[in-house]
Formats: sequence, C-alpha cells, structure tokens
Amino acid sequence: MHESLDSEQIKALHAVKREETVTLGDKRLARITRLRLIGFNSRQYPWWDVSYCYGQLKDGTEVRVQLYAGRIGRNWKADMIALAKEAGVFARGLGLLDEDVVSRLYG
Repeated sequence: MHESLDSEQIKALHAVKREETVTLGDKRLARITRLRLIGFNSRQYPWWDVSYCYGQLKDGTEVRVQLYAGRIGRNWKADMIALAKEAGVFARGLGLLDEDVVSRLYG
C-alpha cells in the first residue's frame, strides 16, 4: 500500500463535512484533494475501483466528486485522463494525476 498522508492527516480529511456532490465536469471545481483507488491485482485483468473522490470548489467549499468511472484498468492514469477529457476538463490541472492526491490500496 502506498499512502502519502499520515494517519492524522487522513482523520482530518475525513472529518470535513462535505454536504455537496459535484461531477468532474462542474465548472466550479478548482481541484481534486483526494482520490482513493481500491485495486484488485490479477495477472489476467488487474483493475481499480474508485472508493471516494474529494475536491474543492473555487470558493473553497469542500465537496465530494462523483466519478462515473466503473472499473479502471491497469493504466489508471490513462483512464483518468480519458475520464477528464470526456468531462471537458484537464486531469493534470485538477490534480487528478498527482501522487500526493491519489491513494492506492491493493486488495
């Protein structure tokens, strides 16, 4: 498992009350603050599921971000780029590819 935050930072992240959910293409979305991927490692077909995605609006409001990703393949970064492109946004610009933002848990 690769975790870029310590346990106190993770507790603080989950303690924030997020009352609104937005889509990835929402023009108010400034950045992704956390993306959690849960992985199933299979030699035949490895894939990832999105556990949760948090973001921040341009006005500073913390929100949940709905990603309609389904299963993400071995090359998760390419799948995130395609998902962002479909939503009309830039994955790198939102921080969707940043190693400090993305947390991957292998199951």
